Amino acid sequence: MKSAQPPLYADLTPDDARLFEKARVALQRGIERHRGAPSTIKMSQGAGPAVQENQLLRAAWLTWPARLGPVIAAQLGAEPDKVTSILEAHIQREIAQLGSPDFRCFAATA
Repeated sequence: MKSAQPPLYADLTPDDARLFEKARVALQRGIERHRGAPSTIKMSQGAGPAVQENQLLRAAWLTWPARLGPVIAAQLGAEPDKVTSILEAHIQREIAQLGSPDFRCFAATA
């Protein structure tokens, strides 16, 4: 036969037991308060910012050659149009390899 477990507070002083009980009650209230709160973001709500961030990053990469091509060309003593077109080709290839994120999954779950 199993012996009965001693009470949780058996080895504590009365003051420690009261403090322990107050902490337990506070934690329990916190759990109950957060239980009803949404803990995650719906995927449909996350699609907008994700799409916007993707568009901003893509735009930054695509405008980079036009902004820095002439600067690099001046430092190298080369033709700005030629350097810019070479950079654009490399950037386009990198973007194509990265692919495009599929945000259709956000539309499927509402």
